[in-house]
Amino acid sequence: TMAFFELSTLPSFLLSRIISIILAICLSSLHLYIHQRLVPIPKLSFHLKSILHEREYWRLISSQFVHASLLHIGFNIFALLSYSFLESTEGTIAFIRLNFLLLVFCPLLQMLIYYVLWKVYRVERYYEMHAVGYSCVIFGLMTYASMKNPLDFIYLMGFLPMPSLMMPFVSLFITQIIVPRASLLGHLTGILVAYPLSVPAAVEWMNPWWLFTSIAFMCAALIVNLKWTNPDLRLLKWIDVQLIGSDDADNSIAALTVVNGVLVSQASASHTDDSEDGNDSDFGAHQESHRIDIHQDAAGQDSQQQSPVQEERTMVDLPSRGPEDSNDNDDSFNYNDQTSLLRPNRSESNEDLFDSSSL
Repeated sequence: TMAFFELSTLPSFLLSRIISIILAICLSSLHLYIHQRLVPIPKLSFHLKSILHEREYWRLISSQFVHASLLHIGFNIFALLSYSFLESTEGTIAFIRLNFLLLVFCPLLQMLIYYVLWKVYRVERYYEMHAVGYSCVIFGLMTYASMKNPLDFIYLMGFLPMPSLMMPFVSLFITQIIVPRASLLGHLTGILVAYPLSVPAAVEWMNPWWLFTSIAFMCAALIVNLKWTNPDLRLLKWIDVQLIGSDDADNSIAALTVVNGVLVSQASASHTDDSEDGNDSDFGAHQESHRIDIHQDAAGQDSQQQSPVQEERTMVDLPSRGPEDSNDNDDSFNYNDQTSLLRPNRSESNEDLFDSSSL
């Protein structure tokens, strides 16, 4: 009878923690996708240099959904599900609001701390450091739970009692001992941000309408910033039209073709013919070309001699590459694959590309 009763309450138990379950599924699925595609983690991580100089503000959010290893994401998902009781006690809307505010303000505070350490105290490693993981939000949830019951005692590892208010700092200390590469400042930002969020008056103004409007605005801003910093990335046609300035959405993503070893758009290729006929227009002002390597196949023939199907697959958008990336062997992209923008060669791995200075 007891087993039947527990089984009958399982659907209501899962529904009361539905957001936590969805987050766990999304984090694990994204981790598997990134490692299956061999996407370099530094391309998505929190990186102060890229945020300030390349204006890649989308890294503030993308870095929190990326994890460095299976053990890393395993600990975070376990901790997320452990604090899923906040969703049933505080309510689904309050839990979404708490995660959203932690997701936004933790990387902002982390960027401020890194900038002060780099600019004021001349600690150069924070300028080049990469950081990833959902741990900032996890420590924020832990601190929020401890502030709701500050006088309670929590048994650490099942036998060591301690005040609830001490739990976040004890966990921070233990995490640094077990995983020395863990980001101390990143976890600390989650604790610091959660303290004002635990005050009801600080978050009650954000009703469901403001909450979902803010989430939609943030998503739109991140997409626009991603497209702006990666102009060759194929996104929504409307965004391409608005940012590129084309009057025709179909022409905003022009097909590319190989001309003398250079990958150029069809419009640029036709402009080349006009220039050869005596047109004095500036060819460089109307095109942006990217050189590609001409690989040899097993028979020793150039890859330019390919079937019409292969030639059509070659007409893809290329990620923009600056002067700094031109000599970087870690960024060798596979241009014959339209499924992933950041897929490198299969011989590479994330462990070789990822900066091990921080997790």
